[in-house]
Amino acid sequence: MDGSNICSVTAKHIETGEELSFEAPLFSDCTGDGTIGFLAGADWRMGRESKEEFNESTAPAVADDMTMGSSVQWYSVDEGEPSGFPRFNYGVEFTNTNCEKVVMGEWTWETGMNQDQINDFERIRDYGLLVVYSNWSFLKNKLPENEPFRNRKLDWAAYIAGKRESRRLMGDHILTENDLRDFVEYEDGTAATTWSIDLHYPDPDNSKKFPDAEFKSIAKHINIHPYPSHTGACIRAMWITCLWRDGTLALHMWHWVLFG
Repeated sequence: MDGSNICSVTAKHIETGEELSFEAPLFSDCTGDGTIGFLAGADWRMGRESKEEFNESTAPAVADDMTMGSSVQWYSVDEGEPSGFPRFNYGVEFTNTNCEKVVMGEWTWETGMNQDQINDFERIRDYGLLVVYSNWSFLKNKLPENEPFRNRKLDWAAYIAGKRESRRLMGDHILTENDLRDFVEYEDGTAATTWSIDLHYPDPDNSKKFPDAEFKSIAKHINIHPYPSHTGACIRAMWITCLWRDGTLALHMWHWVLFG
């Protein structure tokens, strides 16, 4: 660092330990966790802002640390004959009333909404895999009426969890819910974002069955008019004059609209 300028970025190969140094007049933080900006001292946020702070209708009354979670997806295949699976039990008890009687898990198998998506990410991924294996083991070995699963083999489970939200670097301007809903245009608008407001929450039914240990989610969608996400002040990390991030800076409520 030279004052508020980033002079170089050093990267380390996670397997060999080899280090490479990159020097440039401008850097784009595409780490997903805002790591370069964080290490450079940029302001950042994580979690949900309160409704009072920015007058956002979908924000919670009180600010909290909840983020959207990380998905561990999986699927099975029909082998045409009985296929076994080990008895897998590592602390999450599945029963006939709380198990998921499905042959694949999509994005809704989402964990870690109330955990730190950076510091606890490996644990979040491991828990996602644990419930996949535990549920499948119950279906194969203990479910009384398991005919739909008898010939199926667990063929794939994501060993890299799909993270939805993390640290957000603060720019000179913060995009809010009202900007999108009221279609407030800015002169540096670029590509249009057409996805809905897509906010994920713990599945209420899964929360009842596994309190404080949810692994399923629901999504609430609010359609918006295609919005020209803008660059410049939003992307430039505050105080760091040569750092841009890979998208428009937004609050929690609009993070998935712009970055998903």
